[in-house]
Amino acid sequence: TMLVARRVLKVAETQDEEHRPEELPLDNFRMTPAWVLLGEPGAGKSEALKQAALEVDGVYVTVNELINTTPPLEEWREKILFIDALDEARSTGADNLPLRIRQQLLRLGKPAFRLSCRAADWYGSTDITDLQGASPDGLLIVLQLCPLSSEDIQRILHSNYNVIDPKAFIEQAERHGIA
Repeated sequence: TMLVARRVLKVAETQDEEHRPEELPLDNFRMTPAWVLLGEPGAGKSEALKQAALEVDGVYVTVNELINTTPPLEEWREKILFIDALDEARSTGADNLPLRIRQQLLRLGKPAFRLSCRAADWYGSTDITDLQGASPDGLLIVLQLCPLSSEDIQRILHSNYNVIDPKAFIEQAERHGIA
């Protein structure tokens, strides 16, 4: 299976009309101690996290696994944690999730971490404030996952699904309203 390098926009605390954020490779943030990846449902947040975890020998874990494993597993210590699905944990009605995540990260000695959440379920500055204290450098960068480009989609169709003419396939899908 061919995977494409995902791109993100760094979400600024203040929106500046003059300065449009540029799309950057997610890899650019490999050395950033802590970041959150926001995106729409089905945009590929989980796959992006799993792939990034593989690349650095990190640990992929869901929010529910992290907060319900007490004490946290020793093999999580000294690893970068890729924590998926804050939005799914919130949908179960669990409360104080960012504080519970922070508590587990503090128990692990403040490892580097990455967290994913649907954009609509991210509580902005409230969540940032709750989680910053568990970041190794006291900062939490917010990234927005960019949609796949048409070139990425064509490469995936060709490589992973043996579609001979991906462009025609996409045009056909659009004609039928299933793009």
